[in-house]
Amino acid sequence: METGKRTKEESGERIDKIDKKIGGDFVVTKNPAYIAHRLKILAPLLAEQKSLIEAKEKPEISIVIKYNGEEKKIKGNAFKTTVFNAAKKANKKWAKNAIVSKVAYVLEGHEEKKGNNFISIK
Repeated sequence: METGKRTKEESGERIDKIDKKIGGDFVVTKNPAYIAHRLKILAPLLAEQKSLIEAKEKPEISIVIKYNGEEKKIKGNAFKTTVFNAAKKANKKWAKNAIVSKVAYVLEGHEEKKGNNFISIK
């Protein structure tokens, strides 16, 4: 085979001409075997992660939520207060309307300048 020829020409059957699917036909099953396999692998990792977070200090933090030009400041705890909890404390309507949020961890004395809707945690 010439150098560079493979990138210019195809060889073998095209996928769209083969009447087969990789791995066979997809069949929906109630409890697929791969779920149990994944849980067996991921459960110990989740337990380890939870214990690491549980062991951390959870100091009080200041949370600033900016949404549509409005700004609200609330208190929360590191490793405990979620973005949803913070938004819900600030304004239940904001939390209900939120789909995605941008979280910016800001050092003391610095300010997040980008964008209009975000949550800054100090």
